[in-house]
Amino acid sequence: MSLKVFTVNQDKCTGCMSCVEACSIAHEGKSSYRRSRIAIAKDKASAVFVPLVCELCHGRCLVVCPEEAISFNHKLGTPIITEEQCNGCMTCIRECPFFGIIYDGVNHKALKCD
Repeated sequence: MSLKVFTVNQDKCTGCMSCVEACSIAHEGKSSYRRSRIAIAKDKASAVFVPLVCELCHGRCLVVCPEEAISFNHKLGTPIITEEQCNGCMTCIRECPFFGIIYDGVNHKALKCD
């Protein structure tokens, strides 16, 4: 199995939200910006848009989760969140230096790109 990696070329991002929409459709079966695992940081004044995704740093999110809901999936090559175990405390969100974990306000869980 080949490793699939989502890479971002920030110089080409126009903030169109296509990646956000595609992510939500892939995971939720419908377009829902609130349930996407990708967020876009926007500075409209300077026309700078930055997709925020997991940078695969093997970092603090794995260590700080009190429910051990985040584990490293060697087959996928990325940390994953087991939503059923997540208690919504947002500790991982606060610890992620890349803003690659978002809070799902509907289900009160952490989500990240896989």
